[in-house]
Amino acid sequence: MYFVSLSNFLFILLLTYVPVYALGNTGRHYLPPVVNTPDVQLEIQLDRPLRPVVERLKAISSVIYLEGCMSGELVLRIDNDAVSVRTFYDKLIPRVDEESTQPQDPARCTLKIDSKKLLASLQWQSSMAKGSISSYIICMIENEMMVVHVVLQPEDVGFFTYYIPVHFLSDMESH
Repeated sequence: MYFVSLSNFLFILLLTYVPVYALGNTGRHYLPPVVNTPDVQLEIQLDRPLRPVVERLKAISSVIYLEGCMSGELVLRIDNDAVSVRTFYDKLIPRVDEESTQPQDPARCTLKIDSKKLLASLQWQSSMAKGSISSYIICMIENEMMVVHVVLQPEDVGFFTYYIPVHFLSDMESH
């Protein structure tokens, strides 16, 4: 520590030694996973949260099916021996890549997700203050992954993204 005095002012110059290590090849472990282009991308309105519905469905079943459609529809469903429940969300905003061509039929995707993992990825809906989120988008990649992308308010602050693995669905199970 060095002390420097200029007339009536006393300045303290503090030097510390902080070790810095280069990550080298280990840096790739901190990158987000590489995923295919989503089959369905839907922006969900902030006033229609998924978390309360997923909490209730989790109490009934350990697996939740999500059925998304690029026409702006999302269905959360559970099917077991005791009960069959479906929750419908409509008028969602489909997100379309500029490069993709619009097919006649809107794209559809069905995912089978562990309810605990899905609920964990939506916990921010209960803990974030109103006005701190700009928007959130769910991206569905069949038999691969569900991505929840949350943009903070103001938008230049940043974002966070959840990558949720899904169970493999056979053709008979997805419909």
